Amino acid sequence: MKSGILREIESPFVKEEGVTPLIHNLMTFGTMFVPVVVLVYLLVRKRKILVIKLIFTFSLAFTFAMITDLYLEALLVVLNVYEKLYYLSFIFSTIAALQAIYIAFKEVPEFYEASICFTFGVAVGTFFANLLPLWSIIALSLLISLYDLYAVFYGPLKRLIELEKEIVGHGTSGVGTPKAFLLRGMTIPLFGFRVGLGDIVFYSMIIASAYMNPKPSIIRSFITTTGVALGAYITLKILTKKGKAMPAMPIPSLISVSLLVISIALGL
Repeated sequence: MKSGILREIESPFVKEEGVTPLIHNLMTFGTMFVPVVVLVYLLVRKRKILVIKLIFTFSLAFTFAMITDLYLEALLVVLNVYEKLYYLSFIFSTIAALQAIYIAFKEVPEFYEASICFTFGVAVGTFFANLLPLWSIIALSLLISLYDLYAVFYGPLKRLIELEKEIVGHGTSGVGTPKAFLLRGMTIPLFGFRVGLGDIVFYSMIIASAYMNPKPSIIRSFITTTGVALGAYITLKILTKKGKAMPAMPIPSLISVSLLVISIALGL
């Protein structure tokens, strides 16, 4: 925000609040989201393992490179050295892309994989929090939570997880974290489980947006963060008891969004 770099980015989303912008943003997101879901579902059904792996790896590498370029460019602008050191963006973006490919194909230590992917997940979520207005983020979080419930129990993610188990077996790495091949890099090893990178993106998006909108508030951000953490804890407790995949979006989103709305109503 301080660099002003976001003003130069062409986004398909509308930053203003209101019913029309909300509908526009939801439809825009759906236009990008639905075809990808359908494609992955078809590839999983046809068991195109190599194609799925390459698509996931390319997506991860592109995202790592894009977000690195964005943040580093913004930093150079803030430090007033962009004209002299602009080439650093390309160098570090390339390193980030190679890092994503390395993590996707190489079984690295869990802490290393988790720290890298978690950092990039938070960075992506914060970026989208700057592109979308608050109520669009709230609506998207709730809608994705509903999709997450369906996808994990009945839909594409259920089939993808089953295919993953067939490939790697039911073994574990480290201290009990499930192994991964297709979803390595797309999921993050955390407390003996694997959490989707997309879940981290949405958690961060809610928290960052809570801080910024309608005006900067550390208290509101802290309350929302507490809601995400509590929801994640409850989800992990249920997962521990049931011993099978659980959607990581619904409970954290519902609790954090509820606390966020209450905080705004109270003027915090």
